[in-house]
Amino acid sequence: YQEVSIFPKVNGYVKTVQVDIGSKVSAGSLLMVLEAPELVQAALQAKEKYARTRADYSIDKEHYIRLLQASATSGAISPLDLSTIRAKMEADSAVSNAENANWQMQQTMLGYLQVRAPFAGVITERNIHPGALVSAAEKDKPMLELKEIAHLRLQADIPENIAGNLRINDTMSFHVSAFPGRKMTGIIKRKSSNINPRFRSERIEMDIMNKDGLLSPGMFADVVMY
Repeated sequence: YQEVSIFPKVNGYVKTVQVDIGSKVSAGSLLMVLEAPELVQAALQAKEKYARTRADYSIDKEHYIRLLQASATSGAISPLDLSTIRAKMEADSAVSNAENANWQMQQTMLGYLQVRAPFAGVITERNIHPGALVSAAEKDKPMLELKEIAHLRLQADIPENIAGNLRINDTMSFHVSAFPGRKMTGIIKRKSSNINPRFRSERIEMDIMNKDGLLSPGMFADVVMY
């Protein structure tokens, strides 16, 4: 029903691989852990810069508040000095917000070192092992392949003279060669509403619940139409 090729978001080394071919995973399960010391260092530097700019802003804010209180006494503080420290406080606030955003971004990048499953399914392909260097720029081969098999799509090209009579939620029967003589059923959930001019057929999709895992993605089925 769903499938995804899992590629690295950041450059790094593979530290651990928690799954292998055939592993069943749930949504959010940890699949792999990557190592990237430079990202950790960048996050620490970003945190320190944010802390420093936050401290500068706090000092300027305290200074401005004291001057503002003193300005209540006529002639104690010049308006220019008050405006200057206020402008400096606002500038330091903007710098602090920017450094905070940079720190949050670095935290997000660190999160990419933990590769998690986007949905529940089965690992059908594994092309990586601990110690390997992975790059976010290379897209020739995925690290892992994940497919959902508890819920499958059965696609069938139906002749146009029959497809016009089919409706959403109609039930259709099918057989697969792996289980000779066994009748299975699916419910029509999607119709393409498009006729292939070459084969004069319309693509439909049936939803097949496969909780027991008998069926596998990629199987061919013979759809029976009465």
